[in-house]
Amino acid sequence: MSTDASSRWFHSLEEFDDVKRSCRKHLDGHNRRRKKPQPSSLFMAAEKFLYNYKAIAVWFKCHDKASDLS
Repeated sequence: MSTDASSRWFHSLEEFDDVKRSCRKHLDGHNRRRKKPQPSSLFMAAEKFLYNYKAIAVWFKCHDKASDLS
């Protein structure tokens, strides 16, 4: 097997942490994919929810008053 082909299938020993059997580079990519959403994106989602909630509350309030008038 040539050096080029083996480098695609095998990692060098420097890429591993002492007794761990996982490659740091591979684990880093895996952890990034599984990373939880950032607080800023959670804030944006909450803000959008509250905006929609207010619109619904206003709609009900307007329709409630209309039914009181009849």
